[in-house]
Amino acid sequence: MTYHTVWYVNDMKKTSYNEWIGAGLLALTEVGETAIRIEYLCQKLQVSKGSFYHHFENMDHYILSLMEYWQKENTSSVIDEVEHSASIEQKAEKLNVLVLEKDQQLEVRIRAWAIRDSRVKSFVDQVDQLRISYLQKLYYERGLPKEKALDVAMIEYGALIGIQHLCFKQPGAEFFRLSQVFQQLINLT
Repeated sequence: MTYHTVWYVNDMKKTSYNEWIGAGLLALTEVGETAIRIEYLCQKLQVSKGSFYHHFENMDHYILSLMEYWQKENTSSVIDEVEHSASIEQKAEKLNVLVLEKDQQLEVRIRAWAIRDSRVKSFVDQVDQLRISYLQKLYYERGLPKEKALDVAMIEYGALIGIQHLCFKQPGAEFFRLSQVFQQLINLT
């Protein structure tokens, strides 16, 4: 997704809501949660603090908006798109493709931030529950009993998180390769 919706009025730069969200996600990916500060983001966007306060009441509101966007784009919309696939095999394949297309560094940075920030932890917990429940649903649709489907879903999701951390600074190709190996192993069960 591109966040370049800047317009000029009376030679004064205006910054859209989406640009603020995009700047926050980019800052998280590149620097980590220490970059989620009004001053830092204003400097990156080359705008005044007034632009920030035009869209957000305060930093709590910004973080809430940032996490809502992340939850929607990296979980809810992925599940919605996967559900449009016809067969369970197509759903599983589509899910893997969409997950691998997401910014894995962002996922790691948000999870690290959640260790120190209860607001973010709340969203990470919600996202984890949504993702695990959806994986369980897919394994159940493949014929596994509900309890075993949950076990396999948790193992798969845990492996994804582990691979994200192991491959944090490695090229995406290595992350993709390890994900494919894991999928081959899971399909043997």
